[in-house]
Amino acid sequence: MEAGHVGFLEKVEERIESSVSSIFTKFSKAELQPVEITQAVRTAMDQAANSPDQERVLVPNKYLIVVSNHDAQRISNAMLQAIKTEIARHAARQNYRLAADLDLSVRADKKVLRGQIKVG
Repeated sequence: MEAGHVGFLEKVEERIESSVSSIFTKFSKAELQPVEITQAVRTAMDQAANSPDQERVLVPNKYLIVVSNHDAQRISNAMLQAIKTEIARHAARQNYRLAADLDLSVRADKKVLRGQIKVG
């Protein structure tokens, strides 16, 4: 399959995943789980991957995780460190190069619904 087709299919898959996730978030009262945060950051990393040449794939090293006030209170330093470890493993498996050490930060936003995650 051509690279252009693969990229298109990946974007379609990401949109479907985002839509399904959004629907479940609206109707679910379950607590936000670390695996969901990890997946959101991995997706953001994959989407931002930039290959300036055939030997390197560069990705940002800083990610802002925006969640509801309720969810932000539940994210401990230990949880954030575990998420950071998983993200670093993902970057290594994908042969991504970070400009510096991986930096994750969390911000609460009253506009973000409970269980919802935005990564920037």
